[in-house]
Amino acid sequence: MPSFPIIFHPLYDIQYSGEIRFPIQKYQQLKLLLETEGILRRRNLFVPSPITSSMASRTHDPSYVNRVKNFTLSERQKRKIGLPSIDRFCVRSFVAAGGTLLAAKLALKFGFAVNAAGGSHHAARFEGAGFCIFNDVAIAVNCLLDEGKIKNVIILDLDVHQGDGTANIFETDDRVYTVSIHCQKNFPVRKANSNLDKGLAVGITDKIYLDNLDHTLSEISHVPADLLVYNAGVDIHENDNLGFLKVSSAGIKLREKKVVNFA
Repeated sequence: MPSFPIIFHPLYDIQYSGEIRFPIQKYQQLKLLLETEGILRRRNLFVPSPITSSMASRTHDPSYVNRVKNFTLSERQKRKIGLPSIDRFCVRSFVAAGGTLLAAKLALKFGFAVNAAGGSHHAARFEGAGFCIFNDVAIAVNCLLDEGKIKNVIILDLDVHQGDGTANIFETDDRVYTVSIHCQKNFPVRKANSNLDKGLAVGITDKIYLDNLDHTLSEISHVPADLLVYNAGVDIHENDNLGFLKVSSAGIKLREKKVVNFA
């Protein structure tokens, strides 16, 4: 079994007994599955430190960062994010972003690394949205760019929803090439402009999805990048009630192989 760095923090798992559309229990379930299958062991488990406010403010407006830190988000901001027990999620957002930053650093060192949380791609500079408080990918990328660890990066977002927050954050940054393959008739209603967007029709299955992925990877093969950041959303799955696409488990497995081989 190949071993690679996997990042997980106990705060990824928030216990919540009420109804919530966001499946928060998936993080602990994922960790248990990885351990059961022998993929996650003590030697390749990395626990991240939370990012600081100054690190978050390289991407997000400082006043918004302070509201998150001090638990003073407005009611409108809370509604737009849509998470219950928002204060606990605010604490978690600093840790999840730290996990993505650590994964990026370890990927630069070892060639490949995974954060078991993150991908909060709806969060933009001035506010969060769609279960996303901080844009952890954007924070990690900006930190590495500012520190001179990388010069160019590709962000490949294959979540069923468009990465609108990420696209907005990097809209004028030529060092970052944003790509989003998503369901066109899904959240967000108003799409942003990634460097490359592919909005797919409701109900498409494996072949059309994977053909679009192949064409996309071919299109970006010329783009210079020291790092590929991959948002591996599995809500394209045929059993996801909110995803609107019909990709099978085998199709998702093949998707991941194609992305890893491309990287």
